[in-house]
Amino acid sequence: MEPLQFKLDPLQYPALQKKMLIRSVSLVTILLIALSVYTMRDANNNDVTFWVGYLIFMILLYSFLMSRAFKKRRKIYESYSITIGEQGITRKQDKWADLYIPLTEITAIEKKTNGNFVIKGISNDPLKKINIIKQIEDYERLEEVLANIKPITLNVKTLWWEKYSFLLSLIIVIPLLGVYVVDNKIVVGISAAISVATLVYIFFNILKYRNSVKSLKRSLWTIPLIIISVLVVAYFKLIA
Repeated sequence: MEPLQFKLDPLQYPALQKKMLIRSVSLVTILLIALSVYTMRDANNNDVTFWVGYLIFMILLYSFLMSRAFKKRRKIYESYSITIGEQGITRKQDKWADLYIPLTEITAIEKKTNGNFVIKGISNDPLKKINIIKQIEDYERLEEVLANIKPITLNVKTLWWEKYSFLLSLIIVIPLLGVYVVDNKIVVGISAAISVATLVYIFFNILKYRNSVKSLKRSLWTIPLIIISVLVVAYFKLIA
């Protein structure tokens, strides 16, 4: 039997990109409004002029970075493929390590309530789990093929952190803003503690999963630098 290959539908990417853009712009807008209110409460005319100019610069920079990010995301999206052969299932995608699960090691195939599929291997190793989003081409055919490999567990609930993963970035950004922007010692101390704890957690998770994402190794050592920066800024604000 010839291997079957499934790719993501390019016609569905614009809707997915629009959804990501709305989420990103909403989060940035909320953060900028909160930061503006805090910064401008005791500002004079010169401060207002400076802040407006700085705000325009940040918006232009954000637009530029988002444009580049979406070009990269589209390339990654279009590179995704699922190949089902006689021996196993392979997932390939740019920036990610190739995943392969032998058919004999598949322990479960789940269909989430949002339409995504999850193929699980014999362990909790991220290299033994394949996620297939609902934007896959020939969705019904893929479901039929997967059902022939192993009965599909239907209507599996999507975990809250998977559903609202875009909000998790606030856990990182807000405490960092509290350290660098706010002068209140209590707020700075609490923000620094949350930031360091979060960054340490992220660092060790990257160590754990660094082989699953090709780009993780390059960003690994930026986290200790951020932690040092947070501690230094918090120290000088607390002793002031």
